[in-house]
Amino acid sequence: PSGRARALFALLAEAVSALRCAVMHAGPRREYAPGDHALFARDLESLGDLFAKGDDGRRGARAPQRAVERLSRAQVELLVRPALNVVMATAMESAVLVAKFE
Repeated sequence: PSGRARALFALLAEAVSALRCAVMHAGPRREYAPGDHALFARDLESLGDLFAKGDDGRRGARAPQRAVERLSRAQVELLVRPALNVVMATAMESAVLVAKFE
């Protein structure tokens, strides 16, 4: 991979990590509204779209004609999927979440 691709990968990794940490550090009270997980999931999807080939970050839009360095969808998925699993766990009831990991 080119230096730009490595830099993009590292930048996306840090952005996803920051969002994951924000979700995980909500504290023991897990103060999320019932629909918050959907908002976080949409944010992760939008973030991935911004970095993925074939999309300029807007729904239905194609990348500009001139070449813009982007990551493959597989690279984006590699970084986004684990954080999405954490986000979706915020939708679970605390008792269910605890039982799942006991």
